[in-house]
Amino acid sequence: MRIAARPLNQYSLLLKPFFWNQRRKYGAVLQSALLWARAPKLFMGVAVLYGMIDRQSSPIDPALRSLVTVRAAGLEQQTPDRPAGLLRQLLGRA
Repeated sequence: MRIAARPLNQYSLLLKPFFWNQRRKYGAVLQSALLWARAPKLFMGVAVLYGMIDRQSSPIDPALRSLVTVRAAGLEQQTPDRPAGLLRQLLGRA
């Protein structure tokens, strides 16, 4: 059984800034975000955690962050959202 995403107007108003940012960054709202957003508290917790890890002043090395992102995407059987950017980070050309 597959879970279908809802139309954008049926999600909580608290999630609208996340969707706006994804549309600005990637050109569209990601399908995985729409599915995670069906549980708003969980979605916001994961988004805040990822934002803390992926911030510019993070103590975690950018190459390690990229590897974790690629590994997590592989575990979810997805391709990374920005494979070219991840590759540049891994090669140290970011």
